[in-house]
Amino acid sequence: MSKKITKRRTKSQLEKELDRVFSIFIRMRDSNEDGDALCFTCGKADKWVNMDNGHYISRAHRSTRWNELNCHIQCKRCNIFMHGNYPSYALNLTRVFGAGVLEELSALKNITTRFTASDLEEMIAKYREINVQKMS
Repeated sequence: MSKKITKRRTKSQLEKELDRVFSIFIRMRDSNEDGDALCFTCGKADKWVNMDNGHYISRAHRSTRWNELNCHIQCKRCNIFMHGNYPSYALNLTRVFGAGVLEELSALKNITTRFTASDLEEMIAKYREINVQKMS
């Protein structure tokens, strides 16, 4: 009888997988039951599968990279070609979440956060489960 050997994934591999499942979560969260969504920054309508998970604070900041308040669905034009369309992003964050949201996110980005492999695996499992529930 042979034993199945499972390789431990590196933190980089875990972060890449978390980015993938978290992106699906955000895009599905921001869409309706038919998969239709509006870009958070410009209002363009499209299916969630054709859109991006846009970040107000850059993904480079681990403390806000997988923060649900920091992430919203964006069309590719706003997210990629307009580099996040930050003026509209800030305006809509304030409109939806209130005056202190920009300061809250700005303060969070300055917190040094180190995730362990176990932390990343737990977040992957959490968002994977939510995604499965939403898809069924």
